[in-house]
Amino acid sequence: MKNKVLMMILLGIVISGTAVFAAGTKKSTTKTRKTTVKKRREPQNTKIKYKKATNTAPQITFVKAEEIVLTHAGLDKETANVTKILMEQRDKVLVYKIVFHSDSNDYNYLISSNGGKILNYSQMSRDYLISNKDFIGNEKVSEIILGKIEGAKSSDIYEIRIENENDLPIYKGRAIYNGKDYRFTIDALKGNILKSEEAVFSSF
Repeated sequence: MKNKVLMMILLGIVISGTAVFAAGTKKSTTKTRKTTVKKRREPQNTKIKYKKATNTAPQITFVKAEEIVLTHAGLDKETANVTKILMEQRDKVLVYKIVFHSDSNDYNYLISSNGGKILNYSQMSRDYLISNKDFIGNEKVSEIILGKIEGAKSSDIYEIRIENENDLPIYKGRAIYNGKDYRFTIDALKGNILKSEEAVFSSF
């Protein structure tokens, strides 16, 4: 009787050890699955400012307006960088002002929020950006503008663009702060303020 009990105990130990070994073997042979993380496209640096005009509402969204102008320019969201979308009121009509650029050109569009008709647009080559590396840069332009508007912050600057005026590269800067609209023309090489304007902000 004792021998029978002893054999049953030994048999139980052998079965348990076999199960543990099998589990360990299965765990060690399990292949590790690699998770492929799709790179998320970084959002574009787009500033959107909207204030509803009295008794007026846009019939198309800014997303649709962006799509219309990019298609018109022969671009898409992968080949264009939209830097600004503003809604303005002109002659009691709400319009979108959309500024963007590709690797080779700058674009500036005005599009009606009522049906998406393109009211005006301009296109300018960005060759001047490549040909001269001595420009002071947007960061310095921001410092100059903020130095002239007490209390304003970088978030109050709504536009900085570079242009050629009489063969002179210049920055055009615009800031909206404390109910006022500030516009600056700055020498792109020396940083001198060539022109400045201040007016009551009433674009919306």
